[in-house]
Amino acid sequence: MRYQSNALWPAGVCSSQWGDNISTDVHSTQSAAFGVCRGLEKYGYGGDGKVFPLLVWTSKVQQPPQVPEAYAQHGGE
Repeated sequence: MRYQSNALWPAGVCSSQWGDNISTDVHSTQSAAFGVCRGLEKYGYGGDGKVFPLLVWTSKVQQPPQVPEAYAQHGGE
């Protein structure tokens, strides 16, 4: 099974094929996807420590990626 790491970024930080400020990357294991999410939280966009994700999560591969329902229901709080 394949998993993906997902990150929701502030507006204007990144552009993906989905056009939604969500970046994704596919991994062979869930632990690898989790590791990427932790790295994004620690080092930020591009690893430069300047811009950090609003939210990170792992999922099975989704096209398009879906923001977790609990986050979406609370208006991103």
